[in-house]
Amino acid sequence: MKRSIFVTLFVTLSGASVHPAQAQVSSPLDIHFRRQAVRRLVFDRDSAISLCMLKPARVVNLSVEYPTIEASGAKPLVLATGDIRIVCSDKEAGPLKIALRALKEDFRRVMDTETLVSDTMDRDNAKPEIVIVNRGSGALPAPSNKIKPLDGFESHRVYADRDANRIYLEGHDLRGTIYAIYTFSEQVLGVPPLHYWCSWVPKKKDRVEIPADFDLYFRSPQVRYRSILPGDQDFFMPWKKRSAEHQNVWLETTLRLKLNTVETYSTIKPGYRLTEYAYLIGKYGLVITAHHICALNIEHVVLHMGDLLARGPPPGSPQTAAGHRGREVDAFSGAHALLRTVTGLAINRTVSLSQWHRLQSHAGPGH
Repeated sequence: MKRSIFVTLFVTLSGASVHPAQAQVSSPLDIHFRRQAVRRLVFDRDSAISLCMLKPARVVNLSVEYPTIEASGAKPLVLATGDIRIVCSDKEAGPLKIALRALKEDFRRVMDTETLVSDTMDRDNAKPEIVIVNRGSGALPAPSNKIKPLDGFESHRVYADRDANRIYLEGHDLRGTIYAIYTFSEQVLGVPPLHYWCSWVPKKKDRVEIPADFDLYFRSPQVRYRSILPGDQDFFMPWKKRSAEHQNVWLETTLRLKLNTVETYSTIKPGYRLTEYAYLIGKYGLVITAHHICALNIEHVVLHMGDLLARGPPPGSPQTAAGHRGREVDAFSGAHALLRTVTGLAINRTVSLSQWHRLQSHAGPGH
């Protein structure tokens, strides 16, 4: 089913490591830039291209950030409809359990089958098992003789063990394990990361064959924080409010694309509590970042200034109008004092009474 809304999502990559060859650059003129994009998507009916064909690794060169070891092999493991078992510890954190539910839904999409979930591995290897292993939690360790190398944060691996009749989805940490789950969905079940946002129709299967020596390895990324910015939200915000599914599915997509950060706006509301939006992002195991002055939550202070003034100074504010803090504020112009005050509120949640009174004077009558 086609979606009635298109959302522009800006993906930013930060903290990239420097290639050793670049250390020898002696002049800006010696730097050679390379265009990363290799495909343009045109959204009109005459030249429609299915969004599910978008391969992020080919567009932003993520094959460099996520080198892989390709699989080959002969006699396969077989996952058949009505006979699929997933092993995942019940002690795992909430974000991983969300990815597990998404995996179960992917099996329903592709194979029209329900999956049995257990928190212990079966000693009888007559039937295949999909085993989810998070090395970071240690809740369900893989057998010591089956462990394969992982090299750091967010690295993950999907590999088969023909003798034990198991497929391991293993991650170095929480997000690495989540990425392993979505890698299985994409590479084995054929569910594209952007399936929700396009006219993707699953190819129905009653069995999936996995080569006996299947081993897909994603090393720790060279870019530590890879963020998504849902910008220009004129259409996005009303759409999200239409259902709980809309509130959540874009965060699932973020993880399917192997991003790990959401760039957002103010995350604190009156009473110095986190917003529901911040909790929602955290529920998926994603990092929160911000830009401009949003990281200071100044937007929150301005929008809710009346409420803040009615509450009085935050707990722990010095109960004196004299001293160094008072003299310091008086040395600034009114505008600078206001900025300093809201910055202090945002960062320290504390402010002197002289600063508080200055904020009241700039808020205008009635506050």
